[in-house]
Amino acid sequence: MRRLLVGLALALAFTAIAQRQPDRARAELALIQSQHPTPSQAARLTYDLALLELGELFKKQGRLDEAKRVWSLIEQHGLPGQKEAGEKRGKPMGPAP
Repeated sequence: MRRLLVGLALALAFTAIAQRQPDRARAELALIQSQHPTPSQAARLTYDLALLELGELFKKQGRLDEAKRVWSLIEQHGLPGQKEAGEKRGKPMGPAP
């Protein structure tokens, strides 16, 4: 059941990103983080991609501080996109997976 909820929250986050609603997307991703602290590898990759996309959306909206905070979550959670997130933030964050 929990896996289904994570998948649903990720789908809603990507929908919100596509609709250019970053605050709604961030809320969905926060729900995943609070309800499922140890996601599967597939969920981690999807979560990583969602955070990268969410950061890009914030950046396009001129909300650079929020974009940087979102990208820093990738490092905090040890997600696969650490190198890319670091480059986006302008700071190296470790090796690529």
